Formats: sequence, C-alpha cells, structure tokens
Amino acid sequence: MKLSHSLIAAALTSTLVLSACSNDDEPDDTATSTTEDGSGASGGASGDGADATGDAADQTGDTADETGDVADQTGDTAGETEDAAGETDDAGADEALTAALGIDEADTWAKDLLTTAMESTQLDGKEATELREKAFAGAELEAQRAAGLLEAVTGKPAEWDAEESPIDFQVLAISKSGERGPGLVLVQSIPEEGNPVLSLIARQKDREQFRIVWQGQMLSGTSIGEFERRSVGSGKFMLDEDEGLVASPKEVLDDLAAYLSFPNEGESPDIKTNGYAPAVREQAQQQANDVSVQADFTQTHELGDQQVHTLELADGSALTFAVLDRTSVFDVYDGMELTPPDSFWYFTRDRSITEEATLHTSAFVALHIPTDGQPEVIAAREQIVDSEGD
Repeated sequence: MKLSHSLIAAALTSTLVLSACSNDDEPDDTATSTTEDGSGASGGASGDGADATGDAADQTGDTADETGDVADQTGDTAGETEDAAGETDDAGADEALTAALGIDEADTWAKDLLTTAMESTQLDGKEATELREKAFAGAELEAQRAAGLLEAVTGKPAEWDAEESPIDFQVLAISKSGERGPGLVLVQSIPEEGNPVLSLIARQKDREQFRIVWQGQMLSGTSIGEFERRSVGSGKFMLDEDEGLVASPKEVLDDLAAYLSFPNEGESPDIKTNGYAPAVREQAQQQANDVSVQADFTQTHELGDQQVHTLELADGSALTFAVLDRTSVFDVYDGMELTPPDSFWYFTRDRSITEEATLHTSAFVALHIPTDGQPEVIAAREQIVDSEGD
C-alpha cells in the first residue's frame, strides 16, 4: 500500500531581500554604479556572505538581511552630459572611439528592449510570446517562457504602463568593436520598488539585432567599479582567460557551482557571495528535511552550454555573467509517494511521484573577478525552467 504523502518543497526562486545601489553623476561618458557610501570601488562591498564553514545557519548578518536599507536611487542616466565625441560611433574620426556601437544607439536598444520585456509581462498567449522573442534570447528567453507558464501559480506581475512609468536605466558599459564574440551592452535599471537590475544585451548572429541574454538583481551591499569610457569600449575576457585576474572566469564559476551543491562536504572556495550561497544551501537543507521520510534529496550545479560573457573594468578586473544549471533530484524511497505542487505539475502533468522527481533551475549569476583578492558574487536570480518525474 502507499504510505504517507509529502509536498515537494520546491521554491520557484531563492527569495533574497536585496538592497539597491545608487548611481553617481558623471561629467563624461563613464557610468558608475556605487555602494551606499558612494565609494564606487569595484568589489568593495562590506560583509562576507561566503561563510568558510558553509554552515547556512551561521550567517553573520550578510545573508540578504531582510531589514537592509535600500540606498538612494538617483536614477541619473549618465548619458546626458556626453560630449560630441562620445555620441558618435565613427572610429575613423577618432582612433580612441572603438566601442562596438555608439552611446545613443546603445541607449535606444536598452530602452526598446527593456520596455518590450516589461510589456511582455502584461500580455498572455501569442502576443506575450512574440514580445518575449523580440526582447530575449538564449537561457534568458527560456527562463522568461517558464516564468510565463508558471504565472497561473505565481500570479500575474503588477500592472505597468510605459508612458506613466518609463523605465529608469543607464548604460554602464559597451564592449569594444573587433573583440571575439558578440557586441555587448551592460545596463542597470532601477525599478519603482526593489533593487537595481543588471541586464546584459548581446548582438545576435545576424549582426543587426540585440537581445537581452542575462538579467539579475544586485545583491545587498554590492557595487560595480568603473568601466572604460563607453565611447572607447570595454575589453572582454574569454572563458578560460586569466591574464591579470586572480583566476579565469571558468575556474571561479566551477568553484561556485561546487560550493552551491548539496550535500557538500568539500572545502569552501575563496569566494564572497554576499549571502547568496548560504541562502541557496539553507533552502536545499530545508527541502531535504521536508522530504526526509519519503525521499533522498540532492542538488548539483554546473556551468551549462550557455555562453559566458566577461567584460573588463577600467582597473583590469572583470565582471562575468553566467548561467549555472541546477538539478534538484528527489529520489523516492521504495513504497513512498510524493505529491508535487502545481508548479511541478505545469511541466509534467504528473500528480504522483513514486520513483524520482527532478527540477531544473537556471541560476543567473554575475561575479566580479579582481586582479587581487576574492572573487565576489554581485548579482543573482533564479528561475525553474523544467521538471520531470516518474
């Protein structure tokens, strides 16, 4: 006979309460995101969220403090004071102007894509699908599709009107022209409520269209240092490249993936996570506890086949944007049964799990990799994208 039932304790996202980062006024065409103290130093966040013990219960005030103050949001676009040289994309006029596209063009793409992305959340069916495909690509598009599917469980986003509440954003960086890989534009937007959101926009294979390929909220206390002038453009690092950095993006991401996995009895990597890793591990422990009578729970992370993008900051350090593929597995004990929640059913149409249930989640992470010191997770976001069960 079938024994006791249990809900799969699967959260749609890791809920982290984050604090905003304000933006300084810039007299030229640089654009800087700073900490609450206005220092503007890259990787200068206070509070170490990557507890070396890996004990999620021992979080020393940096695990996304729910009472964290939101810093002043100046909302300046850092683009109103560019001189004439900064508003042209004509490298022939000035050899120093080597950005992949002009500042005005980057601003236009950012405004159009962020607006289209928001509009897609206000619609359903075919109309929403078409707008998502105009705004997003890659893993981000997959995540947005899944979020749309799960609106029946999570609820519709708040109503929004572009004319009444235009998106407050600034372009922080533009990649150099002639670099390997697609042209990139990094944008920070300030929502009416909540935390600054970073959006990475990449040129598509047709070389004409841009799409949002990565989005994530900044974590409490984090900041972004200064990039090269946007008219000049920021360099890029390849996945395995570590010249001048404490480690290559791949090495840091692999270390983070291993640290986030559960159970984990290995050594903790030298990465500051600003509360993100403890929150993920604590959630995994809670899920394991909730189903301990019915199933064995494990959770792994790995760097998937989605492209990793890394932009160079003015000081030679790097900002890496990646997607970690999380696989959460509930291995059901003999004679036991799990009754999954609606969020699981929307993918599988299965109301009873007697062998194994698997959840697939995309974890969008941004890390600062310095030339000296600790790599640091500065932004993160999660979205369940699929599930399966027997």
